[in-house]
Amino acid sequence: MEFIQSNRPDIFINATYFSTFVAPNAVNISLVFFPKFNLTRKPSTYDTLVHKVGEEFFNRYDSTVRFFEGFYNEEINGNKVGRWSTANSTLLITKPFNKLKIFFKPLEGRIVRDVVKSIKIHGNKLNFSFYKDIIEIESPVKHSCGIHLKFDTFKPSDSFKNNFDSRNLGLFIRLVYIDTHDVFTKWVIKAWNSKVLGKYLTRIYVKWTVIKEYNWNRGFLEANLNISNSDYTSSWIKRIYGEKGIKVEKLYPPVDVEHFFNSSEKKNVILAVGRFFVGGHNKKQQEIIKAFKNAYASHPDFRDYKLVICGGTHPEDHHQDYLKLCKLSAQGYPIEICTDIAFSDLKAKYATAKFFWHAAGMYENEDLAPDRFEHFGITTVEAMAAGCVPIVIGVAGQKEIVSHRQNGMLWRNEQELISHTVELIKNEDLREQLSVNAIAASKQYSKMNFNHRVEEIFKEYLK
Repeated sequence: MEFIQSNRPDIFINATYFSTFVAPNAVNISLVFFPKFNLTRKPSTYDTLVHKVGEEFFNRYDSTVRFFEGFYNEEINGNKVGRWSTANSTLLITKPFNKLKIFFKPLEGRIVRDVVKSIKIHGNKLNFSFYKDIIEIESPVKHSCGIHLKFDTFKPSDSFKNNFDSRNLGLFIRLVYIDTHDVFTKWVIKAWNSKVLGKYLTRIYVKWTVIKEYNWNRGFLEANLNISNSDYTSSWIKRIYGEKGIKVEKLYPPVDVEHFFNSSEKKNVILAVGRFFVGGHNKKQQEIIKAFKNAYASHPDFRDYKLVICGGTHPEDHHQDYLKLCKLSAQGYPIEICTDIAFSDLKAKYATAKFFWHAAGMYENEDLAPDRFEHFGITTVEAMAAGCVPIVIGVAGQKEIVSHRQNGMLWRNEQELISHTVELIKNEDLREQLSVNAIAASKQYSKMNFNHRVEEIFKEYLK
């Protein structure tokens, strides 16, 4: 950030996922892989009304205390709203104070005195005391300052059964109270900690912060030229934040389609490619294995085929558990799981496979979790470039790449996935024609076309 501010660029391109940083006095361009969203729609009139009520109740509190660095996003833990700290977290206090109270939510099995390692201002350690669910600091401060908190952390996935949260967490901080709040805000905080009104004020606070974040994100999009990676991503930018005042240009990612080759000796292989991980836009390897097993049991044509699943891995325990589950599910069937293979080996598998399966987004709700679907689909383009016929889920970015029965097949459920594959197994002429068409269609995603599109966008907006 300091480098950008000191060098004052004419053009600043932000390619960091979910970052909302802009460079002052520059043409700001943001690469939007998928829009950041707290809501999957524009706020309703009711939402806006609750936000205005929250402004009256919480704005003075929120402008005094900022969770500056080293905190995770706001979330609800039990019935309390707050933020988890990391090992090193900083609170920014914008007004002088004599006393500061940090309200936290205790966690079973953790002694808070052992969790809190130190509290410092300007490098100097502060004395603090505990009672109930409060850390109290008495230290007169005559100006704004940063309070640096150091915690001992833990991973919920290591501490609790069936918990897949692999974050390093310190303390769940609910409120930070300083004694310079005006009388109204003091009463709000007092009511917030009461059993009678607390849950209602928590709901208002959560709605207020969600829409405040929404407005911040929308302001960022308005300040930029936004380059999306697909029509799917563009449509969700407009659906969530509206079209007025937001400039969006589509730029498909470049794919080295010229470096893939189509073997003249295709094998009876169904290929799936994607990283093995839990959460987010999980590649649904488990569902792919289940579909293949069902097809193998009910369709004799599948008995001559093998399913090969390739993908990178992550070291965290819950991701490794998912990989183990996939391997366990594949036992007893002609299913091969290849992890972390060289790209040259992957290209060889593309070249010899007849079919490519892709299922990201299967059984997900697009209206509630649009980010769990494939935003574009680079692996699908790679497969097509190698003459591997794509049989992919017909939603999101996949249906921009694949035209049904022209260069591949689209499906919406497991039954269609199996039936389309059986049809192509039985109809070799159709498979070969789709293979030729897939190779031709993949050319539009070449690096050369990417460069031409970049030139068009920059010429238009940098006149």
